[in-house]
Amino acid sequence: MIHLQSSVHSFEATCERMAEACQTQGYGVLAQHNVGDTLRAKGIDYSGQCIVFEICQPSHAAAILKADATLASGLPCRMAVSQQGSEPVSLSMFSPEQLLREASSKEAIQRIGAQVQQETLRIMELVAH
Repeated sequence: MIHLQSSVHSFEATCERMAEACQTQGYGVLAQHNVGDTLRAKGIDYSGQCIVFEICQPSHAAAILKADATLASGLPCRMAVSQQGSEPVSLSMFSPEQLLREASSKEAIQRIGAQVQQETLRIMELVAH
């Protein structure tokens, strides 16, 4: 499942709001990947804008790794800001709750997934409005 949120801000302003919104929920931005620029640099005809943010809440990540280190490839969370032409700017992310539910039957992992989802949806809301 993908969560989508339209932004009332420009593409640039939406991206700039990410770090502050993450901080309010105890998350940090670990990296930004400008997928649009990367594709264009490789000669791919892509006119849209797309930046993928890797975000993390350290205590959640540590708890997941302690419970099941094989879930490391699912870390950190990723949230994208994208825009195609004159369409509205959108934020998107895969459902952390659903991904962790599919990856592990451990109750502790599923609890963390639900909490991460609640917090990251709040981040999306703060960034978009």
